[in-house]
Amino acid sequence: MFPIINNIKSNTTIFYLILVFCSLHIYGQKSTTGVIIDQTSTPIVDATIEIIELNIATKTDEDGKFSIELPSGEWTLKITHFGYENHSYKINTNSKQNIQIQLKKRTNQLAEVAIKGKTAAKRQKETGFNIEIINTKELQNLTLDANQVLKTKSGINIRESGGLGSGFNLSLNGLSGNQIRYFIDGVPMENYGSSLTLNNYPILLLESIEVYKGVVPINFGGDALAGVINMKTENKKESFLDASYSYGSFNTSRFALSSKYYNKENQYYFKLNSFYNYSDNNFKTDNVPVFDALGNITGTASVKRFHDQYKSAMLSGEFGLVDKSFADILSFKLTYAQNKKNLQHPEFNILRPFGAFNTRNNTYLFSANYKKAFQKLRINANLVGGRVQEIIDDTSDKRYNWLNEVIETRDPDDFKGELFERRSLFTLQDILFNSQVYIKYPFNKNHDLSVNVVHNYLKRKGNDAVDELNRAFKTPSTLQKYITSIAYTFKDNNEKIDFSAFAKRYQLLASISLNDPLDNVDAIILSEPNYSKIGYGASLALHPFRFLTTKLSYEKAYRLPESYEILGNGVSQSPNIRLKPETSDNFNIGVIIQKNISNVELEYESNIFLRKSTDFIRFSPQGPFGNYENLQDVLSRGIENSISIDYKKIAKLSTNVTYQNITEENQFNEGVLNSNYKGKVANIPTFFMNINLSVKPFYKKFDNRCTLYWSTYFGDDFYLAEENGGASGEKNTIPSQLTHRFDLEYIFKNKKFSISGSVTNLTDAKVYDNFRIQNPGRAAYIKLRYSIK
Repeated sequence: MFPIINNIKSNTTIFYLILVFCSLHIYGQKSTTGVIIDQTSTPIVDATIEIIELNIATKTDEDGKFSIELPSGEWTLKITHFGYENHSYKINTNSKQNIQIQLKKRTNQLAEVAIKGKTAAKRQKETGFNIEIINTKELQNLTLDANQVLKTKSGINIRESGGLGSGFNLSLNGLSGNQIRYFIDGVPMENYGSSLTLNNYPILLLESIEVYKGVVPINFGGDALAGVINMKTENKKESFLDASYSYGSFNTSRFALSSKYYNKENQYYFKLNSFYNYSDNNFKTDNVPVFDALGNITGTASVKRFHDQYKSAMLSGEFGLVDKSFADILSFKLTYAQNKKNLQHPEFNILRPFGAFNTRNNTYLFSANYKKAFQKLRINANLVGGRVQEIIDDTSDKRYNWLNEVIETRDPDDFKGELFERRSLFTLQDILFNSQVYIKYPFNKNHDLSVNVVHNYLKRKGNDAVDELNRAFKTPSTLQKYITSIAYTFKDNNEKIDFSAFAKRYQLLASISLNDPLDNVDAIILSEPNYSKIGYGASLALHPFRFLTTKLSYEKAYRLPESYEILGNGVSQSPNIRLKPETSDNFNIGVIIQKNISNVELEYESNIFLRKSTDFIRFSPQGPFGNYENLQDVLSRGIENSISIDYKKIAKLSTNVTYQNITEENQFNEGVLNSNYKGKVANIPTFFMNINLSVKPFYKKFDNRCTLYWSTYFGDDFYLAEENGGASGEKNTIPSQLTHRFDLEYIFKNKKFSISGSVTNLTDAKVYDNFRIQNPGRAAYIKLRYSIK
């Protein structure tokens, strides 16, 4: 236990040092805030505000806003930005300062301004990291969730096991599952539960999605092996109400609400977000086997799924203070989420249809966020605590077939459930606590240093109300992760070089209580695994010409085991206290070309990636049960290309193509010769592509309010099992996929109300994202949206 105590003391000491350091900066300082705009009242991003007498400076954010701490007295602000005339402004910090300054364009540099003016998203893309930034505001009228948006991007492939709310596997450059970390506004979603995932999060609640592929900057503070997906919500200082409702095939209803009240005078806000999803998921499944009570196959049938209903809901309330002397932002949020998922069959097996088996989730979260920019020091701290309950209900004494017929009612002395050998009503409860402190100190406009300290804590306990022999987690187990990072960044005066180098320390501490297999009562075996690893990396971006960006990045990355990987879930997944962290050497080489040719905006992006990974954590099944093991060494390499052509914002065509070759590199598996050595890893696609087209056909007549969307996805076929051995024609394959989607959007003249319609899987193709697990056929939806600001 001493390592735990020492680490807690260490991180507590760091935290108090931060507070002391910040308080020294606060003392005697006055907060000056403002916004820099152009002559059309558009915020100017990255304008420099220099205090002449003190020789210090700051820059505006993506909203054109800045904040700086100054001593009492009179000072001169000099505001500069490329393409604009310099501007000087006198202030007196003895009175409250919240200023607005308008810059004038230099008339002889208008052409250059059009090229050099960059949004915050564009500036992010021009760093050395391989990042995709998706502006979801353009898609909020459509019937989409986060998963459906991500699937259209290069290097990302998402495979689902059914309809709304079904399990999914997201692959990023060939790596998948927990090798990818997920965030909301930079806060990790680790251990949030099944109610808050990408496949049920409505696009209306998101402003953008950031996708970092491979190398990850330290501000996320996560142990991502393959990359990071960060969902960003609205953060502007304005009041609004935005609500949408959609209805469609399979009795699918989806509601979303995003609202905010902002008091400009007193500088505080209330924010309320909510969503509700429901679907019967009663789409047709073809060629399912029909059994009798003796287990004999009596034939096959095409049937509608009868036990696949899904519903989920979330309610989040947030209160925040902005632009105060003690904080730029101080916010507190409460979130409640729940879901219920009826399972028609095991995730990868249609031979055992269920009629009662279900899972439920309840998630309660409290979070706080603090941001403050001092003279040069910038601090961002967040805290999340909560309780997550996952309930597995396998209490039925009946067996069903695919025709929704009860083929057996078990005797009272037969304790079998639909899935497990003994009927079970198991509740798994996690108490979680996550904290993060990120500090950035720019020495000047060329050099800065940043530090990030992350602590994740989880306590897991369980109880089975039906099966008295299931004593999993009756004695709680705990898992703690500490990730400490430091980074140095350099940017030259001409913005032609962007370089970053960083190091990360990963540590895992656990206290795992296991039932003694030789004692059937209460004996406990206590295990305390302890891992510590050092990772490092660097990124470089060069801008030799205004239209060209070249990138190079590398990271020695680690991923610590997840809670249920090392602890198990108490029912179908047993613990593995010997599980080791995954390791990967991640390389990226990329290029971006952005060019305006007459009325056309052209963007081309290409990225070559290489991932040399060891100690892959994979689920080792034994029927419907099993545990996680370190099974494979894997080499992933590939290339992704994307191009977009935008004509006057009237028509936009984009396409992306991904090819990846992922092979097993371990010659032996647990001392046994690996028959698939140097062969492709099973059950992972090799080639896939997307084509997306949007057109405003009546641009002049309808004042830019009607848009048609068309998207096509193609995925080549790939082997279910290992590539080596046997005749190729005799192997099971996941067939190639070709699907089309059509959307029509119309925004009414007052721009408060919109209506849209969607048709997915337009040609009603038979889609199998997992072996023999059929996805929904053709489906149609209509969506209404109302928004006021």
